[in-house]
Amino acid sequence: MSRQEITKLYLCCRNIANNMGNKSNKTDVFRTNSNEKDSDTIRERDPAQRTDFITEFNLLSRWDEYGDVADNAIQVSDHGSDISLGARFPLKKINETVKLTMNTKIFDAEGSRVGMFEEFREYSVNDSADEYMWESVHLYNTEGWKSGWYTAEVVVRDIHRNAVTFPTEIEFQIL
Repeated sequence: MSRQEITKLYLCCRNIANNMGNKSNKTDVFRTNSNEKDSDTIRERDPAQRTDFITEFNLLSRWDEYGDVADNAIQVSDHGSDISLGARFPLKKINETVKLTMNTKIFDAEGSRVGMFEEFREYSVNDSADEYMWESVHLYNTEGWKSGWYTAEVVVRDIHRNAVTFPTEIEFQIL
């Protein structure tokens, strides 16, 4: 059995074991590792829980403070430089905290993944609103990347809302 087949079997068995006795209609779908664009082991929630709540997603010249995801958006960066991908989205606040996971992936023009970053964060916020606008930034170094066009994808999960965004994509160029 190949490593990929073993991984698929393990994930399937783990999914069945986790759902035994669970009367919920929610299902988990797993995709396993490869170099193709729709790869990586990711968990997708029931499509009814998918939503669009990302309000901005951009390649950034820099990020220093809230607002920079829109104010410092660029479409081109220099080869070998550090790049920043930033997203803005509202998060549901419970007990003065917000909880999220954010996953970004970058693919070259041939569709091969050249970068991936996932974060899990829980932050305390002092705000009276039930929702809190948030910006999160992931940094990548482009050393070793070819000049050309790239596609970046972001998916955000608001843990308090129990909702996951549809993937949001942007294209940018490395010179």
